[in-house]
Amino acid sequence: MPKNSHHRPSEKSIHTLGLTSVDNARDLGGYCTTHGQTVKYKKLLRMGKLSAISQEDIQRLRAEDVTLVLDLRTTQEITDFPDIHIPGAQYLSLKILDENAKDESRLMSSQYVNAIDSVQGLVDLIASGRLTDNLYTGILSSTYMQTQYRTFFKQILANADHSTVFHCTGGKDRTGIAAVLLLTALGVDQETCLADFALTNLFYQEKIEAVLAQTKHLTEEPKILAGAAALIGVDPIYMEKLFNESKSQYGSMMNFLVQGIGLTHDDFISLRKNFLE
Repeated sequence: MPKNSHHRPSEKSIHTLGLTSVDNARDLGGYCTTHGQTVKYKKLLRMGKLSAISQEDIQRLRAEDVTLVLDLRTTQEITDFPDIHIPGAQYLSLKILDENAKDESRLMSSQYVNAIDSVQGLVDLIASGRLTDNLYTGILSSTYMQTQYRTFFKQILANADHSTVFHCTGGKDRTGIAAVLLLTALGVDQETCLADFALTNLFYQEKIEAVLAQTKHLTEEPKILAGAAALIGVDPIYMEKLFNESKSQYGSMMNFLVQGIGLTHDDFISLRKNFLE
């Protein structure tokens, strides 16, 4: 399993949306901020792709007043697995990754997705050495990604009277970064942000265990097994590095939200007014 023993995942039952046809579907509601407020339930919903969502789950999301879906995936991912749209909801493609870039962030792109379609592909990717704890830190230097996440905040604020779904493919990497940025902007502390990030491993527990069992038929190398668990689930070490690098380069994650993402004082006021209670 990923190295997350020192970041115990939040209680799964508190945050699950109960969807049966969408991976990793959960609510950011219920987290406490450092100034004594709580994130509202049924407003900010994170999950995996909606390409196989059932009619029953569509009705559940409609009942939660979902009127905006932000799809963070690449063009290829959307082409391969197009979302089934939720009636009454606006759908916006907000590609987080610069598809013309050639950097470490590409590990979260369709190349990475295709690599983990097979256990051998997953093993080969890890053995190549391209999987590093720099997986998320590209956002700190990518003006493209910063602009896309700024638009993410803008869209959520514009839809503040209703509920917003945001997702990528697995609902864990690009979506995980989005959730960390959003929770930080709302005043949730780092430890809680990391706990929410690690919660993916509970939602993907069966899948992680199944892939590890298959991987062990090919290799028993600890580095490969740990990498496999991190690719199917998440490793908080990667997100910790984003926090640490944001502190090193910007002074804090909050400063990065201002200087990098471009959030204003009014944005923070509006976010907390609309999404906290």
